[in-house]
Amino acid sequence: MRGLAKRSIVIVLGTCLAAAGVVGQAADPAPVEAKPVEATPDEASAWAKVWHPAFRPTLGSRTDMQGAQWLDGRFAVVGGDERGAAVWWSEDGVEWRRTRRSASTDRGLASSIAAGPGGYVMVGIQRTPKPRARIWHSADGLEWEPAESKLPPGSGVLSVASTEEGTFVAYGDLGRVRRHNGCWMGTSADGGVTWDLRWEGDWDPGSVDDCVVSVAHDGNSFVGRIDGGISESTDGVSWQGLATWKEIRGTVPQGKGRRHDVGLVPLDDGRFAIGGRGMTTITWSRDDGLALDEDLVDWTDLDRVQLALGPDRAVAVKSGKPAPAVSPPADRYTEPWARREPRCRSRNPQIRHIAAMTERERLECYGGRELTFEAWIPYSEYGGTCPFGAPYAWIRCWNYWLASDLGPSPGFLNFGWAPGARDRRGVNEGSGGAHVRVTGHFDDPAAARCPEPGWDGRPLAGWSIRTKAQFVDDCRKQFIVTRMRRIKD
Repeated sequence: MRGLAKRSIVIVLGTCLAAAGVVGQAADPAPVEAKPVEATPDEASAWAKVWHPAFRPTLGSRTDMQGAQWLDGRFAVVGGDERGAAVWWSEDGVEWRRTRRSASTDRGLASSIAAGPGGYVMVGIQRTPKPRARIWHSADGLEWEPAESKLPPGSGVLSVASTEEGTFVAYGDLGRVRRHNGCWMGTSADGGVTWDLRWEGDWDPGSVDDCVVSVAHDGNSFVGRIDGGISESTDGVSWQGLATWKEIRGTVPQGKGRRHDVGLVPLDDGRFAIGGRGMTTITWSRDDGLALDEDLVDWTDLDRVQLALGPDRAVAVKSGKPAPAVSPPADRYTEPWARREPRCRSRNPQIRHIAAMTERERLECYGGRELTFEAWIPYSEYGGTCPFGAPYAWIRCWNYWLASDLGPSPGFLNFGWAPGARDRRGVNEGSGGAHVRVTGHFDDPAAARCPEPGWDGRPLAGWSIRTKAQFVDDCRKQFIVTRMRRIKD
């Protein structure tokens, strides 16, 4: 990859993000030390995983990396873990540090970050007690404080960017706030402390019902991805189209492999990387419009990626995976973390213990055992649409949730109803805040017949290709409630 010799690329599988560099060195110590090892990356692949201790989650939790960016000479990976919203900083893509935990980022999940001349702004969500969009600001990228302006529960933040003068702009959607999703935007002139928020009708994204999903500033104006296309705005409020999604899609090279759409990734020469396939990257610039770069990124082994560029290395982060990958040379932290044995509580496990465990740990500790514990029905997480096309008719919907408490940092447990579940009196989808006593189990005997008889092996509507063994594994991991009753506090 010739382009990687000139600059490094941070790649994120999942949410489209912007990011900032960091100042300072302090961070929480890694929970577990990893032994650096010398290893030669697999020459057949452009990527090698980096099992750095800064990313290793504690037992029963996981690291959720949502995005990354290169800015001001550093890599930043944003997301969260059991300690809340987080930023991991690195100068070389190999050695990483995590920002300190704080009460303001507890139960948070960061999705985008940007830098201004006076500090940093990070956006994301606080997941409990009610899902709510969050904006944080920081003078050094290490210590974070919440913005004074509040966003409505159920809304989300999609992207954030900053001008060279220090004006921040953020864009989001209204999510569950309205029956039909709408968009909002906000500007801040004081480093992200206060925000001037605008709702539908108060600003012009240039496309009906389509929000700004990715935004950057090129020194002259804001450039954003709206309705799949590229638009620009001088003030972040009114937008005009520059290239349509049809035009972009028509530029995608033909061939095998996944077609990637990466939002907007600023290059150091005034161009933006916006997608690619194979060894070909699609770029856009004011001078050249849509163009192809044949030797910038090897997309072959990547899936659903976002890019960020630096001088020496490429870094890939896949949503749901705890370890990032880097382009060669990668000669440290290439040994996977040692498997941790689950901590099984033999007597009276409580929901907070169960919720903190991985699915594998729950099966190993409690598979087939009848469990009884107290729990709470969350205000906004209880109930929902059952998995579309799920071939598990014997489970009476498994898209319900139980919480360990109603405070700011509860644990959640997804569950389904056994066919003969008892005592649902006083408990329903509208019982947010109810205190309940629950009896149920993992590894239900009926899991052995998943999917339902008659499945012919073809992919189900809304599902990826799966084997019978994978369906059975899904069913075994599901907590099946056989009895639930309300507790009168």
